Amino acid sequence: MPRPPTRHGLEKKYKPWRKGKSTTGKSGASRASLKNKLRSQRRLLSKLPNTDGDNNEAVRSKIEDTIKELEAEISDRRQTQTERKNAEKYHQVRFFDRQRLTRMERTTRRLLEEARAAADGDEVAKHQTELDAIILDKLYVGYFPNDTKYFSLFRNGERVRDDEPTARKRRMIRARIASDYIAGKLKSKSWFNLDDVKNDMKSDLSTAEAEASATTLAKNASSTSSTTVKRKRDEIVSEESKESNKIERAASTKKKEKPEQNGEDVDSVGDSDTSNSSDDESDSLENEQQKNPDET
Repeated sequence: MPRPPTRHGLEKKYKPWRKGKSTTGKSGASRASLKNKLRSQRRLLSKLPNTDGDNNEAVRSKIEDTIKELEAEISDRRQTQTERKNAEKYHQVRFFDRQRLTRMERTTRRLLEEARAAADGDEVAKHQTELDAIILDKLYVGYFPNDTKYFSLFRNGERVRDDEPTARKRRMIRARIASDYIAGKLKSKSWFNLDDVKNDMKSDLSTAEAEASATTLAKNASSTSSTTVKRKRDEIVSEESKESNKIERAASTKKKEKPEQNGEDVDSVGDSDTSNSSDDESDSLENEQQKNPDET
């Protein structure tokens, strides 16, 4: 007889035919996480004896290779998760920027055609410059890397005015996109054609890439120098801590030696007292014998 349905509906959530089974078809025992595998390999490496031998070296090198592979796999998985998270988080903002740029491009192309028809050179140059800037902005929006936070071009319908840190980050992102474009890593999208990027715009991209690379090198040099200073400071601190530990050990050994010396002095005093008492007893016996010679 079937069991009557309940009100809480748990029979729908916990289905009886799925008991003890997973949706992937693998058992839970065989699906150890990468972190657990990495921890077990590190423990195994730490337990290896520090003895020389071809067999021991082969086992050690094999474990180290496995650790490197697991670390690389964990890093790739984190990178993929970060990119997926940012793509979902900033999808709407990028969509709004893309729609606004598409409308701006349509309007600018229409004005450019009208200026060309009127043979107005100043207006043609003006609208052409605006169109080139819009195309570069569309390149920025369409190929922004998903591993970093997205910096929007518009806010409340107006162009964003960047402060110096944000402008520097935006230049770095544009230079990264430019390097990918020059290397041929980008592909055209349904709403953006890479053929719209002209030769003079490519030179601008190359210049931006060079500036960003110079900034990166300077930043790496400063970080390297700061790392060197920090390493030297840590070495000085470690040496000072070693000296203080030596002083503390010496003081503790001196404290331990003093009670032992005091104990030896007490024993020697006690021995001297017993020897003096025995000498006094022998002297008293001799005096008694001299006083009573008949009794002896």
